[in-house]
Amino acid sequence: PWPILGMLLAAMCGYALLMPLLGFISGTAILLAACLKIFGHPVGARGWAFGLGAAFVIWVVFDKLMRVPLPQGWIG
Repeated sequence: PWPILGMLLAAMCGYALLMPLLGFISGTAILLAACLKIFGHPVGARGWAFGLGAAFVIWVVFDKLMRVPLPQGWIG
């Protein structure tokens, strides 16, 4: 369990550092795909689709419905 915890911590640190550049949707999609890989799931088109779909749903709920400002990056 400790290597998985370390990899998740590294992924979260990378997420925090890259968030201003990537923005919320793309950064969260990459983080979710990385978490799937860390937990041993194959990250193919299905994993990337999950990451992107989940990030978009979270963005709609927080940004559009609840009006919580989320980071806007160079990519989006």
